[in-house]
Amino acid sequence: MDDVQFQLAQEDSMDGTSSSAVEQVITSDSSVKDVIRGVYEGGLKTWECSLDLLEYLAEHGGSLGRLANNLHVLELGCGTGLPSLHVLKNMANASVCMQDYNRDVIELITIPNVLANTALIPDSSTTGDKKANTLLLCSSNIAQRCEFISGDWARIESTMRKQGREHTFDLILTSETIYDTTNYKKLHDLLACMLARPISSSSTDDFFVPAVLVAAKSIYFGLSGSVLTFVQYVQKCGIFHIESVWQSRGSMGREILRMTWRDKKKY
Repeated sequence: MDDVQFQLAQEDSMDGTSSSAVEQVITSDSSVKDVIRGVYEGGLKTWECSLDLLEYLAEHGGSLGRLANNLHVLELGCGTGLPSLHVLKNMANASVCMQDYNRDVIELITIPNVLANTALIPDSSTTGDKKANTLLLCSSNIAQRCEFISGDWARIESTMRKQGREHTFDLILTSETIYDTTNYKKLHDLLACMLARPISSSSTDDFFVPAVLVAAKSIYFGLSGSVLTFVQYVQKCGIFHIESVWQSRGSMGREILRMTWRDKKKY
């Protein structure tokens, strides 16, 4: 965070897409809220559920089989982008698009974190890191495999439609983004716009079916959203099948939900 404070200090001013609230969160003490609705959405922190999603990908990523190496991945509300980093470092030629509400988060947190953990990472004596580095060097240039976007989900959906980019992502990842029920429609509409169609309606391997993975706390105390309210919303819309594929064993309930097209033949 000290590096981010230094970068902000070098800026003459915050541009029109930046928010003073983000600057306050970076430069002030812990009295600033984790989330300021419509202004700052928590992208400066690494939230617990993003770690759950990272571990889930590490455990189940191999099940993507032949699709993995050419996977097109979208991470919504990426923040530090840990799940996307796993994809970049472990799936040759996979591409990722990372989105966060705040442009400051993308420029000062996400992009530097991606560079520090991929293109700029030194060789290591450990086998695991060597394997990851070799994979990166053998694959296409890291800059060509990454895209970074910021802004409100409704605006992003509109932009993607104008660019003719509907249904282009095989896997969509998001963590800690369902805490506010007022955002459910925008999130659901964006997922329905961006998730790719099934590769084959006759496929018996679920991991070859484009999917959304939603990592979240079961209950967000003091907030309107929860796993239950989100599942109910998705079921009411009737477009996606949604199921819980992972649950934490700790006292604080956390889950990972998997969403796929409900009618594979139709979509």
